[in-house]
Amino acid sequence: MDDKWEHIKIYRQTFKSFATEHDNSVVAVIPSFCITVVFMGIFLSFTALSRDWVRSKPWASILGIICTGFGCLSGCGLLCYIGVPFIALNSAVPFIMLGIGIDDTFVILAAWRQTRLTDPVPKRLSECYSEAAVSITITTLTDMLSFYVGILTPIQGVQIFSAYSGTCVFWIYIMQVFLFGGILAISGEQEADNRHAIMSWKRATPKSKAG
Repeated sequence: MDDKWEHIKIYRQTFKSFATEHDNSVVAVIPSFCITVVFMGIFLSFTALSRDWVRSKPWASILGIICTGFGCLSGCGLLCYIGVPFIALNSAVPFIMLGIGIDDTFVILAAWRQTRLTDPVPKRLSECYSEAAVSITITTLTDMLSFYVGILTPIQGVQIFSAYSGTCVFWIYIMQVFLFGGILAISGEQEADNRHAIMSWKRATPKSKAG
């Protein structure tokens, strides 16, 4: 008899089991998310480097990830404040938002690299956003629409997940346009002062004329 039930395990389930599993799943995803953020930060920092240490943007790229995190927290915080329940399925939202936010950061940094180092920072920033804003705005609108369509489904879990995802996309857009724009302006002033992108010391070599 013992051999017959050797590979069978019995688990007890009570009315609190769902709530317990919900709490455990939210906590269990934190280490995976932290590891993902670290690896994405390293990857984004390396891709933001260039041959010119003045024009490289390793710190700005990392701060772009932080802006994405602020947007995600703002969106989730707003919905929690107005009473929308937080479910275990929402644990996947930060991973999705990380990809969307990093994509916006890539687009903005790529547009910034097309500007001239010798131009004033306000002019460079206006040219950067005139090029990148259309792209990230269209992407944001399509992503929001895709997520918010899920609210029309009759499944409550999908409705909640879609509401959280769409709202986080909107707040990430706000953070990328305003907060990351300010970070980019500060980084531009550092470029104008011919400072090293990582150590921030002033370089003795002439400014790069590339761009």
